[in-house]
Amino acid sequence: TELNPGGTVTLHCILYTRDGPGRCNEVSVHKPNLSWVTEKGAQLVKSRYKVETNLCNSTLTVTLRQEDNNRKWICQLTVDSEVKTSHSYTTILSGVSAYDTVGVYSPVGDHATLQCANVAQPDCSSTAWNYENRGSRSVTELVGHGKVTDPQRTERLTVESDCSLHISDLHPEDAGLYTCRQYLIEDRPQHGEDAPVLLSVLSISPPSPVTELNPGSTVTLYCILYTRDGPGRCNKDSVHKHNLSWVTEKGTQLVNSRYKVETFLCLSMLTVTLRQEDNNRKWRCQLTVDSEVKTSHSYTTILSDNPGGRRTTTMSPTSPPSSSSKIDNPGGKRKPTSPPSSPPKIELAIRLAVFFTLLIIPALIGAHYYIKKRNRPQTEQDSPGVEMQVLT
Repeated sequence: TELNPGGTVTLHCILYTRDGPGRCNEVSVHKPNLSWVTEKGAQLVKSRYKVETNLCNSTLTVTLRQEDNNRKWICQLTVDSEVKTSHSYTTILSGVSAYDTVGVYSPVGDHATLQCANVAQPDCSSTAWNYENRGSRSVTELVGHGKVTDPQRTERLTVESDCSLHISDLHPEDAGLYTCRQYLIEDRPQHGEDAPVLLSVLSISPPSPVTELNPGSTVTLYCILYTRDGPGRCNKDSVHKHNLSWVTEKGTQLVNSRYKVETFLCLSMLTVTLRQEDNNRKWRCQLTVDSEVKTSHSYTTILSDNPGGRRTTTMSPTSPPSSSSKIDNPGGKRKPTSPPSSPPKIELAIRLAVFFTLLIIPALIGAHYYIKKRNRPQTEQDSPGVEMQVLT
């Protein structure tokens, strides 16, 4: 029967012996065992896999997903814990491209190049690129017959000489599914199959509302991976494992007790109380997929108490940190502060003058009302009305 995403399939793995199919001698000194494993030899243990084994007959029942297209399901035989042989079955899903879905990851503000795997005409005249995400539930044509057709993204899209799609100045809303298609003749059916590319965009949201940052203030940074499914939405049951972590510029995780990190799927929050040495410091969020670093993004804290005074933020796309990267202000030593812009004695005198002026104003107001009330006739003082009290 036809296999489709969402359909359930049951695979039977049988060892044929001299006693018949699936008949192993259970009292034999040798212990045969059948198991379902990944291509790396690890057993399938996810809840979506239902495995039933009886001697030398094992069944695997699974509900198929799009990423299961072209996937090998491997049944492995061990005897006395030693691997003897294995056999596999490949699921080909209808309505799903024969080309593997390629994942591309880049930070906000950076660029991404999406390769087209099914090019038919070298001059790209047959190439079309479409875009979709589950939020909009619509398909947008970006490129038709090798030319950019989307007016909203014309300045940021380029068709390269190999028909790949280059996107500059990435926005979070650029995340989604991009499909490269071939049309040999205009207004005729598609030639061949889709070549899909999934683009995910990494972003760090600054503190909100935006306020001055000072030593002693607490700040929370949000690291979000935008995917086809939306902000922070990763498929937790996907065959690929996404992980966000906060790291130093050398790539080691932040483990100090003053860092509070909370992570849920593809959303990670870092809360920290700032210190003087955190001025001009980059806080880096790193994305790994299947334990491989894919990209990172950073946010720089500029403290207002430092020379220069004004609070600014820097959000610069960065590549994964190299081993030669240096941490700002190593050792956490307090940076020396430069002298104030105005002479200290003059500044102190001005502050004292303002302070004493503010201090005596309430007393002067109180004295004024007291004298005025004292000089009024007695009858007027005893008449009912609204009384104002000035507290000094």
